Amino acid sequence: GQPPPMGFVASLVGSTYGVGAICFARALGKNRIFERPWEHVIFGVIGGAWFANKLIQWENTVATCLEQAVADKIQRNQGVLDDKYRKVLGSRYAHYFPEKEE
Repeated sequence: GQPPPMGFVASLVGSTYGVGAICFARALGKNRIFERPWEHVIFGVIGGAWFANKLIQWENTVATCLEQAVADKIQRNQGVLDDKYRKVLGSRYAHYFPEKEE
């Protein structure tokens, strides 16, 4: 079958970690674990799901910014470091530096 969407998986994992963190914090203070169950729902499930989804968004944003920065740097240094780029990139060189038609 098809894998579940990343948002659902991130929410599920984040909420599990959130509930686990609340349980751990309550156990650390030697309190009854489910004395105040609304904490598990508010901070654990909702907070954990929100955090996991924000983490996925941040990761995608950083990857996009990094890809753009690398592409910009490669274009700036193409004429200067062309031989080095050919050696490092190998067969993928044409992907980053397509032949320019004049």
